[in-house]
Amino acid sequence: ILGGSFDVMQRGEVTRVNVGDALYLPAKTWHNFTSVGPETGLLLAVISPAGFEEMFRELGVPDSQLSGPRPPLPEEAERFLQIVGRYGLELTEPGSV
Repeated sequence: ILGGSFDVMQRGEVTRVNVGDALYLPAKTWHNFTSVGPETGLLLAVISPAGFEEMFRELGVPDSQLSGPRPPLPEEAERFLQIVGRYGLELTEPGSV
């Protein structure tokens, strides 16, 4: 964790991680990261084997196009679901896993 703190839910348990902490998530583990606290959360994810990082490239939006937090537009949500589906991700409602 490079900045802030996160509550990480995996396998039904929540763990608080802070700056300097590291976390291992086995492949295909249901998980959720929630930035908590007053500082901006910043984390570095190392994904192995290679390939999954392409999903993040497809999802990415240049900083110059961002105008701050807001709910996604319907077409943005649809694009997101299409992209993550191609990479085998399955989304659930918060708290359902």
